[in-house]
Amino acid sequence: MKVLVIHGTLDQVIPRRCGEDVQARIHGAVFLKSGTEPGQVPSLDFGHYWYEYFDIEVWQNVVNTFIDDASPEGTY
Repeated sequence: MKVLVIHGTLDQVIPRRCGEDVQARIHGAVFLKSGTEPGQVPSLDFGHYWYEYFDIEVWQNVVNTFIDDASPEGTY
């Protein structure tokens, strides 16, 4: 099962370490990455309401790229 952990550095509701714990406990889970490649966000500087920080097209690209990616678990 593929799991994408979406957790920004500005989240003041749930500490970043909780996102890291989720990733560590779920085999193959990966953190969202920042950058200019498909499936990445421009920056990890977003808070708890992550969907408010970038246009919907950015998030659609992230989700679609992650779902469509045929790489084995953990190599995203």
